[in-house]
Amino acid sequence: MSADEADAIIEKPTDEADVELTGEEPKKEHHEVIAVIKKNDHKSLRKFIEEGQVDVDEPHNDEGDTKLHTAVMNRRDQMIQVLLDGGADFSIANASGETPLDLARSRRYPKCIAMLEAAET
Repeated sequence: MSADEADAIIEKPTDEADVELTGEEPKKEHHEVIAVIKKNDHKSLRKFIEEGQVDVDEPHNDEGDTKLHTAVMNRRDQMIQVLLDGGADFSIANASGETPLDLARSRRYPKCIAMLEAAET
């Protein structure tokens, strides 16, 4: 890489520089993905997953919650399905030892429970 090419990359915003260096889109920040889940924007979440811009199983807070935990806590049925379709591991427990199914059961969210139990089989 020439000095001019390196300078051009350095001057670009981080996202553009990452794409040019790796050929891949950068990962979305946790807060961006969580906002999409809370807004129930299943199209954006599906796009993030398909483009490899989000690790569906990576915890996003100090409690060790995954995106699936957050979808359950917010009763986002469509988001749960998108995450499961995207390969989310429903057996991951957070720092309190709760899986997404445990949360759904403790909060008595029947549709969430049914979706997660179906994913187990």
